[in-house]
Amino acid sequence: MKISTRIIWIWLLLFLPFLSFKLFRLYIENEKHEKQYSSSLDIYTGSKFALDHFVDSNGADTKIDLSKSDITVVDFWFKDCPPCLDDMKSYSKLIQGKEKQINVVTVCVNRFDIWKALLDSSDERFIMFSMPVSNWKHLVLKSTEDPKLKNEIPAKNLLLLDSSFHTTSFPMYFVLDKNGTIIAAPFSLSKYIELEILKRNSFLYFLKKSNTWSADLYFIPLAFVEYSGFFWIFTILTLSLAHALRKKYY
Repeated sequence: MKISTRIIWIWLLLFLPFLSFKLFRLYIENEKHEKQYSSSLDIYTGSKFALDHFVDSNGADTKIDLSKSDITVVDFWFKDCPPCLDDMKSYSKLIQGKEKQINVVTVCVNRFDIWKALLDSSDERFIMFSMPVSNWKHLVLKSTEDPKLKNEIPAKNLLLLDSSFHTTSFPMYFVLDKNGTIIAAPFSLSKYIELEILKRNSFLYFLKKSNTWSADLYFIPLAFVEYSGFFWIFTILTLSLAHALRKKYY
């Protein structure tokens, strides 16, 4: 039994559709995971966003202005939340020049002094806060907790969110219309903007995301090994059967 050069080429060429299938399957699983993650907040779609416990960088009570844009997104986050910060890194590029379409309000749930320091931090993780964008406003959740407790995240902030939305998972996004009605609670704000406002293709967005590939550094090599196993088992069995048939009849 001889493995020809032609079979080697077929092996290599068929890997591409196999890899495409694996990627599409990963995409479906990712979409399912995102839908499950945000399902607890989907029940609030159609209801009014009632929270108004916000403070600006000067320490003054403030409210969210819904009149500036077609939609306003409220993004709850905290200092040590990697997915929160990763998503924020793309906000400036995505929303700049789209003041009439979208306004973003990121609401930190950390203590006021911790949040205030982040706005001027030289730490790479928070560099996006030093890039002012007219339709991106930074606020902090107002807390009545005793400052002497020194909690990085005031317990009362978490209780407020839990009592309002029955979850304290972050990031937490709410898309509001001009009347303050929640029209969506997406898994990722950057993805929502790209798909719903910029009208990008969902599968192409998935492919271009860096964490699609970095989440599993060995995705392609593992797919190649898996594919090779299937291919060569099938090929060897087929060639063996063909060889046996030829031997029998000739």
